[in-house]
Amino acid sequence: MPNLLPPQIVGEMSTLNTFVVVDNQQAGTTLRIWANGTTEIGTKVDSLGGRDQVPIAPLFLPLAVGTMVTATQEDVGGPPSEPSPEAMIIQPVSSPLNDAQLLGTIYTCVSSVRVGGATPGAEFEVHQRGSGGIGSGVMLGQGETYNGLAEVELVTGVTDKNRVVLRQIAGGDISEHRYPMPIIDVPMTPDRQLLPLTIKEAPDCGWYVDIAGTINGVATHVLRERGGTSVEFTGYGRDEQTRFWVPEPFRAGDIVYADHRMGRRCEIESSDPSTKYEVQPRLIHPPLIVPPVCLDAEELELLNIEPGADYAVYVNFKTAAGDRQQLVGRGTFPVKDPKPSIYINRIGAEPDQLPGTLPHLTITQTACGWTSQPSPAVAMEPLGASTAPKLPDRILACAVYIRVVDVRPGSWVSIHSTMRGGQLGGNPAELLAGRIGRGKAQTSEISVYVPYGMIEGDSVWACATGCQDTISHSAATTVETDRGVLQAAIVEPVYPLDTTVFVRNLTVGARVIARVIGRDHPGGQKLVTSDAWAPETPVFVGQLFEGDTITVFQSLCHADASENQSNTVPVVLGTMSASIAPSTVYASATSNLIATSTDSARNQALVTGDVLINGTKVGQTNKSFAWTAAGTGTSATVQITAAGYKPWSGSITLMPKLITPPDPIQIGSGSKSGGSQPASYSYTCEPLTSGVKFSVTGQNFPKDAGTTVTIMPQFDGIFTSFGTTHICGMDSPEDGSQTFPVDANGKFTGTVIVRYGCQPTCSVRVVLSCNKLMPSQITDPGGPYCKCG
Repeated sequence: MPNLLPPQIVGEMSTLNTFVVVDNQQAGTTLRIWANGTTEIGTKVDSLGGRDQVPIAPLFLPLAVGTMVTATQEDVGGPPSEPSPEAMIIQPVSSPLNDAQLLGTIYTCVSSVRVGGATPGAEFEVHQRGSGGIGSGVMLGQGETYNGLAEVELVTGVTDKNRVVLRQIAGGDISEHRYPMPIIDVPMTPDRQLLPLTIKEAPDCGWYVDIAGTINGVATHVLRERGGTSVEFTGYGRDEQTRFWVPEPFRAGDIVYADHRMGRRCEIESSDPSTKYEVQPRLIHPPLIVPPVCLDAEELELLNIEPGADYAVYVNFKTAAGDRQQLVGRGTFPVKDPKPSIYINRIGAEPDQLPGTLPHLTITQTACGWTSQPSPAVAMEPLGASTAPKLPDRILACAVYIRVVDVRPGSWVSIHSTMRGGQLGGNPAELLAGRIGRGKAQTSEISVYVPYGMIEGDSVWACATGCQDTISHSAATTVETDRGVLQAAIVEPVYPLDTTVFVRNLTVGARVIARVIGRDHPGGQKLVTSDAWAPETPVFVGQLFEGDTITVFQSLCHADASENQSNTVPVVLGTMSASIAPSTVYASATSNLIATSTDSARNQALVTGDVLINGTKVGQTNKSFAWTAAGTGTSATVQITAAGYKPWSGSITLMPKLITPPDPIQIGSGSKSGGSQPASYSYTCEPLTSGVKFSVTGQNFPKDAGTTVTIMPQFDGIFTSFGTTHICGMDSPEDGSQTFPVDANGKFTGTVIVRYGCQPTCSVRVVLSCNKLMPSQITDPGGPYCKCG
């Protein structure tokens, strides 16, 4: 078996492409590009690791429609890798052209714009239209795409608020698209200075820095200080937050800060530098293999991959002589924006494998000289053939998502087009040709991103590829006119702490523009763009303020999105329902209290806030806390404050001080636990709207003063959101851990609320630790994993 893994061809390709982008190869290998598996059409010696581009030899240009392009890599003197198992099929240039678009918000005076949805390999021009049309306007910039996406620096910036038009030129055909929303002024202070940025993350050994407050198309300057030397690099921002890639990884101790500038355009001053961010040391964690995985899998989807890391894939067999591990391939993740999938060599049979057992895969990654632990092993299973997918929605021209249902989880799902060269009902090569998007289904439903957009009159279908190389497909659907866009509806209420709004009646695949108007935004408004991947979905709007109003617009091919606007919703403070228990306590006594706070307008969702008694913060909502009551007075005032909500007020009644006899003297048995039995605990769970409430009891813990137990959540499962796979619990609003004292009888009771959002594929249980016992001295009840409501 070759020691190198097959490289991966990036993006879709048309007859216009003159080079091939290759991913996941190791540095220093020789890359070879093949047509139809037999003809070498391009070679790159001493390739760059992770990602490189290989020119196609002029003799073979243009590539013929239907050509199946694959790649191999090889070390000097070593055997070549297997070819890419998923061939890239060359598409024709469709006629009419798909409708390329300008991405994000366009502001006056910006230096760069982003283009999406273009035909692979197409040329494009950006114009600002004058009163007489394109011919009387100004060409701001031009460029060429590889896979339909591009960023172009403008020769002349956007000078005023006249419409900006994108012209795509491909195969002798031309398409034009007008930016669908007004061009607005950049956010700035009254003194015409850009607002400061915030460094959110610059990881040790990472090749990127995440910056909040960026402006689409405005130059951002990032400075890194190391050992008395400063290095600067420049990129162009996107709406609200941007990940900038750097030429070498950060190291612990680096100081990073940033500003953004517009030169002297429009007489706008550069921002002040951001607060300096110090890079903290960290460990390299293993990648995670996303299950399920077929027995004959040739591709893996991964999470937690490190840009620029070398990776190694292993297969583990159970044999009579013990576990046997084999290295089955290695490669390198690209430095910039690594793809979440890799090819692997097909695993062969192991003669000594025990009957009834399955091979398991693991993966490690090495970055900055550190090698991670192996990932958790994932079984290679006989999952069976794929099922016939269905397209449940009308598909409209220019849509960039297509929803597919009735898919077997673990299948790779792709969308294909007649205008791009596919043919439904033909042989497998024709059926899989004209591919315009692809993804791995985690559940029975997936939204597939199709970056080039739909063309009216085109015929499209979905293919699902399962185990045993099976392929099934949906019926074909004809793409309809974009005039079928619905009127979206924003769900109320919307609070100042929200960064997304939930919107219904979205047209799947439409470009969604959220317009926020309010006095606290520089210039009084902002536009935030995204794409609708389902009929009902959260739409990102960024920072909101009380008194803002939000309107959502949907845009497809039509030039003016304002015809498709939603209701306008105000941003208001929420109203919480709250209670505190117990509401009556003894004066001068210490009691365990819990203040429960929910939002009835959002289906009793839990509200996280601070609990103040007599003006002093004593705990947080939905978590138990100890409070010692005052010895005077008849009541205590309770107030709950939470970001985005009106404060809640209540009271606790104080009863006269309780006089109790002293505890009897305990005769110790010499055991570390509270008695002759081992320490143990049990719990019950109650599903909540956004998490799970656990009621935990324990006994036979040490009776020494100061003994505490800490209850911690343990998550299981993964889920998909906004087209990205997440690990359950990693994005929880809080960790749910809570510490409780053990009483003089070696017992405790506690309530823990774990909030993680209601994801149907996620579950959670609780585990316990004690500050005076080893984990082996505590009996785990083996309680069930519980799901939210």
